[in-house]
Amino acid sequence: MRRLTLALLLAAAPLGIAPVAAEQVDIFGRPLELFLPDGYCLLDAAQPNEKMLLDITTANNQGSNHLVAYFVPCNDLAAYRAGAITSMTEYGILFVPLVGGSFQPTPEGRAATLQQVAASLPGIDAAVLAEVERQAQSSQGGVKIDGVQFLGVLGQDDSALYAGLLLDVSDGQQTLAAAAVVGMTVLRDVTLTANLYRPYRSNADIVALTSELAPYMAALVAANP
Repeated sequence: MRRLTLALLLAAAPLGIAPVAAEQVDIFGRPLELFLPDGYCLLDAAQPNEKMLLDITTANNQGSNHLVAYFVPCNDLAAYRAGAITSMTEYGILFVPLVGGSFQPTPEGRAATLQQVAASLPGIDAAVLAEVERQAQSSQGGVKIDGVQFLGVLGQDDSALYAGLLLDVSDGQQTLAAAAVVGMTVLRDVTLTANLYRPYRSNADIVALTSELAPYMAALVAANP
């Protein structure tokens, strides 16, 4: 199978808006089979506005996360390119976490690594979730997020560990509260996080993102034994 470099992966989305099939991607010298969740398409680095999003994401994660892919629902990307919408508020990102600014392999394996990470993080606080939802459904401006609010570990299965976040996201015109679910896994000896984002309206968004992410993480693990 053809091997893609990071730069080729980020530029691989054709203007015809087509999902990316599984490809062997070189991640710090390690070949991994990567693909996008169903219904998502890659941003195209040849498009100025999309390149700007890629550049901003890379800069914001300098030294902490290595950007592998930035993807959005294919229908949204088509509408964005056609000028029908001015921002894409649902999207996903694949990162490889860095340690001290550098890639570090994860020789301990998936199960031991996820167990160790889970033990270091707090679980979901039901009271916090209830208050966040109350704010979102109030008539006084919705949820107020200052940067990033970690909601806790949502769960764990054989493939990944799942955590919830709320964060403020600007579309250039307004700042919105976004829900994010992060799935962390280990593919061979590479730790990878898959992050899905959408505007936060209620806790149902967190449940929906987790439900969408879990089968994707399982498929990534199955493709990289």
